[in-house]
Amino acid sequence: MLWLVPFLAQLGASPISDGFFSGDRAYLLLPPVPVGGNVVRSFGWSPDGKRAAVLSIDAPRRAIETALAKGEPSANVKWNLVLWKEDQSTATTVLSEPATQVSILEASSPQWIGSALYLLGLAMGADEPIARYRLIHISPEGRVATLDLPSEDSGVYTFAQGARDLGALVHVQQGEGGYGLTVRFLRPDGLAPSTHRLTAKRVTFEMVHNPTRFAYLVGNEPRDAKSWVTIGPDGKPGPPVDPKQHDLKSARHPFHLFETSLALSAAEGPLHLKSLWMKDETDSERSSALVSADASTEHAEIAPSGEAVLYASRGVAMVRRIIGIDKILYLQMREAALRTEAMSAAKQCALALIMYASDSDDVAPPPHDRDKLLPYIKDRSILDRFVYTFPGGSLDNLKNPSEVEIGYVEGPGGRAIAYADGSVKWRKD
Repeated sequence: MLWLVPFLAQLGASPISDGFFSGDRAYLLLPPVPVGGNVVRSFGWSPDGKRAAVLSIDAPRRAIETALAKGEPSANVKWNLVLWKEDQSTATTVLSEPATQVSILEASSPQWIGSALYLLGLAMGADEPIARYRLIHISPEGRVATLDLPSEDSGVYTFAQGARDLGALVHVQQGEGGYGLTVRFLRPDGLAPSTHRLTAKRVTFEMVHNPTRFAYLVGNEPRDAKSWVTIGPDGKPGPPVDPKQHDLKSARHPFHLFETSLALSAAEGPLHLKSLWMKDETDSERSSALVSADASTEHAEIAPSGEAVLYASRGVAMVRRIIGIDKILYLQMREAALRTEAMSAAKQCALALIMYASDSDDVAPPPHDRDKLLPYIKDRSILDRFVYTFPGGSLDNLKNPSEVEIGYVEGPGGRAIAYADGSVKWRKD
């Protein structure tokens, strides 16, 4: 964990903006990494949280504005599918198609089945007046396969997520007295060949699974009913299940996302800004951390593993890694990092004074003129933290410059003392 010390040192005097406590653990948010952008439409984590899929529009801003004005996609507009891999911290474009050929604007979010990925879009050719649904399958090895689904005058296709390695493609058609559901199950290796039919009084269906990961597609009853009838992957009716006992979206980690709003006055009217935060389930001390100053919970998702958060900010998808460590260890490392940062700040100020003196006949400025050191320091905040104790005057006449204090920077439990020879020593309070 020593590699975290430089990161903690970068957090400065308010590291809580990038970290929070939860019980006996401390969680740190690493700096954001861009994954995909221009205009993000949707994204989703793989079940293990090791990969993320981002669906975005790739086009010049002028082309997007023209397309919106005309109400039709431009030839310069493309749909990109980007995969981010946690172990490599890399983003790779695996699919890019013109929006005039495949419109994923009408599609659902990327659907993960195990380590495979599915996309559902609308395809329309130049000579085809009716759009066709197109299913895109990306295998765990990265192979891309497309399947044009049967088109009908009525009905829509949609996904239903089930167990980690099982989902369903559902075609919904409205009929007299209810709905007809045509179900084909999805697996990591592709779409199952068998087709199953189910009727429903209302369009209330979803995938649930029991601890053995046997999946059902449930329907036929209102959502508030005590149990729903089911169909298994083999097409046979399954036992009734209580949907309340199969909450796939329940939290797997002790923190969640929330947002805050701020209204600002502008010439064109009120400007509403949203900030994205992460917090502990309790209201303990230092239980919140800022994820992004310009993002919302609507376009943000924590990885199932709890090791990263994916969000969209100004149209760009960003990932922030989450590192969990022992709270006591974190406090010790934070103290060491802040002490190291104080030593570095004192060192920079000492060298700035020496450089100024070398350009001024070896004469250092008095404390009230310490701003003369600014040209020799890049960051003004460093000089603001420096308590300048040297009275000024010649450095050339000092007998033991290594013992002459010129100033100090406060740190946790002590201070970093700077000396006239440029050396720095830590002194405990």
